[in-house]
Amino acid sequence: MSDVKGDSTAGADQRVYGFGPFRLETASRRLWLDDQPVKLTAKTFDILLFLVQRHGLVVEREELLQSVWRDSFVEDGNLTVHIAALRKLLGDSQREPRFISTVARRGYCFVAKVREVRYAEPVPIPGDVPSAGSSSELASLAVLPFRSVGNNDELGYLADGITENLINSLSKLPQLRVLSASAVSSYKDKFRDPAAVGKGLGVAAVLTGGVRSTNDQLVVAVELINVKDGVHLWGTQYRQPMADIFELQESIALAITEKLLPALTAEEKSLLENRQTKSPEAYRSYLKGRRFLSQLTTESIRKSLLLFEQAVQLDPNYALAHIRIGLSYYYLNTYYQVPYDEALKLITKAIDRAFEIDPNLSEAHTLRGIYKLIYEWNWPESEAEFRAGVDLNPNSIFARSAYANALKIFERYDETWYQLEKVAEIGDPISLSLNTIIGSLLYDERRFEEAIVHFEEMLEIYPDTLLAYEIMSLCFQQLGDYETALEKMKKAYSIESGNDVRAFLAAAMANAGQKDEARQILMEIEKAGPPVPLEVFHLYIALDQIDDAFEFIERSLSRREVNHIGLNTDPRADRVRSDPRFISLLRRMNIPVSKPSNI
Repeated sequence: MSDVKGDSTAGADQRVYGFGPFRLETASRRLWLDDQPVKLTAKTFDILLFLVQRHGLVVEREELLQSVWRDSFVEDGNLTVHIAALRKLLGDSQREPRFISTVARRGYCFVAKVREVRYAEPVPIPGDVPSAGSSSELASLAVLPFRSVGNNDELGYLADGITENLINSLSKLPQLRVLSASAVSSYKDKFRDPAAVGKGLGVAAVLTGGVRSTNDQLVVAVELINVKDGVHLWGTQYRQPMADIFELQESIALAITEKLLPALTAEEKSLLENRQTKSPEAYRSYLKGRRFLSQLTTESIRKSLLLFEQAVQLDPNYALAHIRIGLSYYYLNTYYQVPYDEALKLITKAIDRAFEIDPNLSEAHTLRGIYKLIYEWNWPESEAEFRAGVDLNPNSIFARSAYANALKIFERYDETWYQLEKVAEIGDPISLSLNTIIGSLLYDERRFEEAIVHFEEMLEIYPDTLLAYEIMSLCFQQLGDYETALEKMKKAYSIESGNDVRAFLAAAMANAGQKDEARQILMEIEKAGPPVPLEVFHLYIALDQIDDAFEFIERSLSRREVNHIGLNTDPRADRVRSDPRFISLLRRMNIPVSKPSNI
């Protein structure tokens, strides 16, 4: 078995590279962690292969950009996000890299030992990865999704809740690096060797657990494993009444931290308390609601709303449940399911109640930031709320993603990329939400070819994603390829046939020269309203009916919605951007002049 060094040579497309617990197959273009495939987009695979084939050498950023993207122009910010995503997939750390090291002002170096391996060779290769036993790495932990034993949905919700709350509690300790819930979500309902998983995730310890019920009692078995040698650091079984679920979670969190961080102060131990409610029934309703809300369909959001409302009926002081009520109404308003005036009243009520209960809740500040941005057009106060949400919980994907979306709207793209890089570091780098934001950012930056490639890669992992096809169609329209644009929009319409998607489709038809058909769809949409989706504004522009477009936008402006604030950067508005009516429109929405800010 020989070391691999330098550029690939003839036959290299059949090579298999081993490093740590990973195996990189060039022929099948797949990455394996032990016996399990790791999801990679095409570009992420190309970056990894390029670095692995040049392991031990410094790869200049420009060299990497030119090799991977070839004929496409891509900015450093996009490469940074891809590298952050790759580090996360490998379980690597930028501060103490085991695989990819950043070389200041130059580029990157793949620092792990790499060997050419055969398919039959066992992985991991001993000695390839530095041990996780150094003092600098002892305080790192992955809490794998707790398993529910038995065919019981209630226990499934509870197992998810215990996992998430333990992660949230332990993340409050600044000296303990804890992977986010989304970073470990792919291990749900899978039996894996915890030590091997921990090596892949780049942590020193892994916590596993199982939940079952017997005789009206909750039984939780937990085990803390040292990744370096697979030794059990600690394990026990708790048997308590359901009413003691919160004390149980705090006991587990404290036991773990005492093993990893034995010198905790009393104040630090108090940080491990994570009680938002004292009612186990309210807690269960909240967990079920979270599960439905994450699906983001009209039906699932309505189900989640009923469960969150049930939670606050059981415990009126459950701040997180109030926040999720407000967020549910926000989503229903964006889907045209709840009228504007009613949504404002209900969202405001939820935010105010949450602040009464806990003014230092990150989620409360983030939702108020969304409200002030979308419904009040108050950017300064909105940004202050987003910053507060991030400061209160720097590991909150919700807070950072919301802030990134806002920064994108106001064309502060460098800061947007920074927040997205942080989201990739603390969460799942190939998550649907993160990659949707990245694709829409590329579109707003007029990087249409890159956006198309990005969404094509995303669809490999998340097929039938509506927004991917919509934005790809818009990109092809901007590039003048109206036939392909129409094909992509028809695919979007096959996924969802609401009036907003019909307006998207009609605009693509108009730009493709099918204006009579587009006008017919426009008549049907307006006849079906109200509300008439804001996409009709862009449809009028595609039909060259500019006066009608501004007439429509004046009417729709009284019903503020998510897409209004996005008019600032949407390339479709470029045709009217210099029109005094459009400039007046932006001023009325208080769009601020782009300016840098401290991150």
